[in-house]
Amino acid sequence: IRNFKYVGAFAYHHAKKDLQCEYFCTPISKQKILKKNYKIKKNLIIVHIGHMRGTVTLDSLHNLVLNIVPKIIELNPNINLEVRLIGKYFDKLPVKIYNKIIESGFYKNYGHIYNLNKIYKDADILISPNTINLGIRVRLITALAQGLTILTHKSNKFGIPELKNNYNCLIANNTLDLAKACIKIFNNTKLKKKLEKNGLKTFNQKFSFNRFLNGIEKLTLK
Repeated sequence: IRNFKYVGAFAYHHAKKDLQCEYFCTPISKQKILKKNYKIKKNLIIVHIGHMRGTVTLDSLHNLVLNIVPKIIELNPNINLEVRLIGKYFDKLPVKIYNKIIESGFYKNYGHIYNLNKIYKDADILISPNTINLGIRVRLITALAQGLTILTHKSNKFGIPELKNNYNCLIANNTLDLAKACIKIFNNTKLKKKLEKNGLKTFNQKFSFNRFLNGIEKLTLK
């Protein structure tokens, strides 16, 4: 690091606490904004995305499958739940998680796909329930740019402090609160619109390519 004039990191906690360097908001290309239908629905659709052999994704799926989804059903037994899983290596999941998914009937596995718009279009929530505060979740930043409601564990604020509870996303401290937040957002049109509008605003102000390039320019002119 000492050999470089400028040093930066994309995760806030790594930049400020581990490396004591510049923090760069991860630049994301402009996304196609989802055209959402806010009509009252009969089913709650949750989307989970991530490489299923990755450490953070495995932690996330463990929390979702073994804790959050059962608590949603316990809190609201009449809810029609659908959980969409996006990512490679579904068949390589730990046996306990895999069997629970197969047994429950709530899950749809889509594998690795490139066009997420069809998956996201009628979804209520993109959930990221990992408790490991490692790096950043680019999927959350991309969701801000698409206008998708985000629900995350507080661990992801370490890397992305721009996430603000009840402003551009919902943030929970534990799996029970994550389950309660899923129920809270269901058919709550007013809250969804607010979170999605402010999420897009956050993307434009913090994570666009123009914002990133302007930040680099200002740094080099110091």
